Formats: sequence, C-alpha cells, structure tokens
Amino acid sequence: MNPTLSTPKTLRYALGLGLSLSGLGALSACNNTSPFILPPTVSAPQTQDTSTKTTPAPTVTTTPVPAPTVTASATPTPSPTSPPNTGRLIPYTTGALVYNGDGVWTGEAANLESILTAHGVTYREVSTAQLNTMSVDDLAQYGTIVWPGGSGSAEVANLTTQIKANLKTAVQDRGVGYVGFCAGAFIGVWPLELISHSVLDYYFLEYQKIYSDMVLTTWPDGSTHDLVWYGGPVTPDGAGTVIAKYPDGNPAISQIWANRGLVILSGPHPAAPDSTRTSLGDSDGSDAGVAWELMNATLEQKALTAF
Repeated sequence: MNPTLSTPKTLRYALGLGLSLSGLGALSACNNTSPFILPPTVSAPQTQDTSTKTTPAPTVTTTPVPAPTVTASATPTPSPTSPPNTGRLIPYTTGALVYNGDGVWTGEAANLESILTAHGVTYREVSTAQLNTMSVDDLAQYGTIVWPGGSGSAEVANLTTQIKANLKTAVQDRGVGYVGFCAGAFIGVWPLELISHSVLDYYFLEYQKIYSDMVLTTWPDGSTHDLVWYGGPVTPDGAGTVIAKYPDGNPAISQIWANRGLVILSGPHPAAPDSTRTSLGDSDGSDAGVAWELMNATLEQKALTAF
C-alpha cells in the first residue's frame, strides 16, 4: 500500500508499527480493526481516529510541546571494530532476503530492491507464507535481512512463532545482518527481539498529531539528509550506536551488534518513492545512497561511523 497525503491519519498504522511508550499504541492495521496482542506489561491503547483527511497533515489545535533538546557530541566517534565472536559463521550465497509480505509498503520495497540491483547485490523477495517456511539454515544463506516499512500490525500478524525464533537465531547466532525501516525498526526490537531493548518510542511529531513530514537528519561527518518520516521511532542510544540524529538531537538511525549479527534500525525512510518525497517537500533529492549505506553495512558486517 503506497501512502498518499490524502490519508495522513492512517499513516500511523500504515507505515509505523503503532507502538509507543506513552499510551502504548496497539499493533493494528490501517482500519484499526485487527488488534495485536501486546507484551504483558503493555496496556491496550485508546481507539484511534482513522477518518480520511484531505490536507497533507492534520492541523494541530493545541500549542505544540517543544521536543527535548539533546546535545550532540562535538567530535564523531569512530565505530568500534567488530566485537569478539561477531560476524557470520558461513559465507552467504545470496546477498539479501527482502521481506515483501503482508502489510509492506511495496513502493519502498521495490526501491530497496532496485538499489541492491544497482550495486550488484543478489536478493530474494519473500512473502509472509514463504518466510514462515524458512529454517535457521535457510536464513543463514543470506548476508542480510531487509525489512521495509508498512503496516506494522499486518507485517507481523501472520508470522509464526517459529519463524520469529528462527530470525532471531539467524541474526544472533549465525551472523546474518538485519536492517529495518520504520515498522521494520519497531519489529526488530519487538516482537523479533533481535536486540535487548525496551519497545521503541515514537519521534515527538507523533504526539503533536503530525503523522508525515520531512526530517533533516544530521550525520557524524557534519552532513545532513532530508528524509521521509511516517510515524517512525526514536532508535536506541549509546556509545558507537547512533549514526544519524533527528532535528531535535534524538537518535534517528542506530546500529547495534546482536551477538554475531549487525542490526541497523532506521526511523525514517531513505528509500521512499520519489512521489512521496516530493509531495512532502524534500529539500535535497533522492537518498538512495543512504539506504545503500545502511544495507551494505549489515551485509558486510562493518559498523558505520557513529556520534
């Protein structure tokens, strides 16, 4: 399902997982009729308004609360070399496994596949049903797992308990990489539990009832990239972890070693379709290079420079 600016209030569920730490939102589809079971400590959300709007983003009727300011490091921190006992156990035979199953934003998935092809990387696209049949040994044949954004609830609703366990084992014990965008970032933390971290929170725009925007991210080398944001999370913080920051200084893209596998979680969508970027007022053009940098890092198991 490709997002349009005519339905901004559905984008919270269409392109993000639908989870937060304050008033944790349920994993639910665009029509908010498919509740997903939350962790035991998480209370059920209040019903969300999914009525169709005709303006690019809803009008905020209350005074926005300024986002907390986070001071960035003055000097970028070179990312550490691979920690002990990291890296894949066997050489991969196919570069990437691209999830294009239930609920995936197909436009983003197609762009990610085009980027892989442009760089000579082989990939296999799998549906939900196909993914559910894969063993740990099957998954270990791939260099990295690429998980696009979309409807987070739909993306995980039909995944079996076994495949979720197999994905975790493939990354942590076999050294397969993982890169998740928006819903894929939320899902990498829960329910896949690739890393040990609490459920990710939304970027503050979500709480101001802004569900789609361009965000000017900053990088350790001082560069900036204007990226599509559709209800994505604030990603994990820590030394050598944050590789891009939101305008308020919070982590936008993070990298974490999950035992043997390198995991990268991106709140924004660097591979969003051109039509989406231009509709939202992108200021610097295609960010396919950013998407490639993230996928290649997990493929090569080489951490990127971090703040």
